[in-house]
Formats: sequence, structure tokens, C-alpha cells
Amino acid sequence: MRELREVSLEEKGVVNFETARVDGKSNEFVLWEVYADTAAWDAHAGSEHFKRLVIDGLRSLARQRIAETLFPL
Repeated sequence: MRELREVSLEEKGVVNFETARVDGKSNEFVLWEVYADTAAWDAHAGSEHFKRLVIDGLRSLARQRIAETLFPL
């Protein structure tokens, strides 16, 4: 997760990218990602490191995954 955060923050259009572990639950994690626009998200999702670290990495380890797309008010 550290590598994913570091390389993602270097991408153009990534406003914020945080990773955290849920307090008291050592096997639950949260990723909070903020992108400038849809194009920035699309570029992130198409990157080499996304495929390597997320698709072939984190997702293969997850027992459950909940993803939400949020829009600021």
C-alpha cells in the first residue's frame, strides 16, 4: 500500500491518496482517493502500477471489497 500511495501521488490529477488500517482490525484497510476529474481517475486505473499493485496485488488478497464513488457537495 505504501508503494501504491507513493506512485499514485506522483500522477497528474491525483489530488490526494491516503491509505489507512482500521483501528483494532489489523486486516481491514481503507483507501481514500481524490482525483481532479474523471480523466485523472481513468489515467490512474490504466497505469502500470495500478495493474501490478491493485489488480494483480491487493484485489487478489481481499476477501471483500467495497468501493464507493463520492461527489463533493
